[in-house]
Amino acid sequence: MQEFSISIKVRFMDIDAMGHVNHATIFSYFAEGRNEFLSGFYDQFTPQGFPFIMARASCDFLNPIPLGTDLELKVWVNEVRDKSFKLAYKLIDRVQRDVSYAKGKSVQIYYDYNQNKSVPMPENLKKMLERFLE
Repeated sequence: MQEFSISIKVRFMDIDAMGHVNHATIFSYFAEGRNEFLSGFYDQFTPQGFPFIMARASCDFLNPIPLGTDLELKVWVNEVRDKSFKLAYKLIDRVQRDVSYAKGKSVQIYYDYNQNKSVPMPENLKKMLERFLE
């Protein structure tokens, strides 16, 4: 399995009244990683050219994340099907690498916006995704 990860710096605007990253912001971190990951599969990655819809997203919040934390988000493929694939995420501390803050999953459906329905993924995309399969 190939590994994919991005760095994330916790910003002041990410912090809630409790003094740590708001739970909803974790999903935006996952989205950032997902977009970076998937952009590697397309020459021109634009909203119009993004052939997926989100079917499900989940997260287990493991530890509070304080302001200024340097994070690493790992992204990998959990499952590849005919019309969909699952991604998995793990958010860890870049300095104290044994500290995990969150883990999650999402299901993306390959979608044709002109037909307004799910369609089978091209075989070459399946093969590219399978390189990152857990």
